[in-house]
Amino acid sequence: MECSAINRTLTPEDAERLATAALNLIPSETPGDVGRAVHIAHEMRQKQTDDAQDAALAERLGSELWTADAKFMDAARGILAQMHLSSEWEPHRNS
Repeated sequence: MECSAINRTLTPEDAERLATAALNLIPSETPGDVGRAVHIAHEMRQKQTDDAQDAALAERLGSELWTADAKFMDAARGILAQMHLSSEWEPHRNS
């Protein structure tokens, strides 16, 4: 595959295609998470997908996502459901 992406911004579709091609080189059970992470990052206007990968996994598992990153939380409002800031966590106490 030839790539001439120097000084060029990739579209989410290009990024997903390249990520999928890279994932096809290694065994993986969840290649769909990468594509979803690319879309989440794009919707949140983030250049990296590290936070979005956590969100994609939580979304696929139907789990809540807890984060200490308030900026990520603010960016994800309206895009992701079931997100919480770790500072909101209150342990259940048996009285």
